[in-house]
Amino acid sequence: MSRDRVKRLAPVHRFASTQAAEAGAELASAERILSELRQTLHELIQYRGGYAPTSAEPGRWQGQHWQDYNEFLTKLDAAIAAQQDVIEQQQLRCHALRSVWQQTRARAESLKQLRARLRSVAEQQALV
Repeated sequence: MSRDRVKRLAPVHRFASTQAAEAGAELASAERILSELRQTLHELIQYRGGYAPTSAEPGRWQGQHWQDYNEFLTKLDAAIAAQQDVIEQQQLRCHALRSVWQQTRARAESLKQLRARLRSVAEQQALV
């Protein structure tokens, strides 16, 4: 009887393990994307920082050039803010995917332990 249960649980365990592996792969991909997004934000901030000293120089810009420069900085600041929003959304996605992965991994591990216990019981019954 116990050997039959072990056999019946094998495909369920394989399926759960596959789900956990797929969830882990999806999480890893999302975390890679998050890392790339953070790197892009870092580059934008560094780029913006390079322009800050320039704007402080008196008499450096006049008329239309000053307006163009300020418009450029405004667009750069908007790009930074947009990148921060994208990062926040990706962080939420990673958090959700991490929860799914942890749940699927816990289920697969539980099934593995159940199969091991049933296998042990079956082996003990076979000895009797």
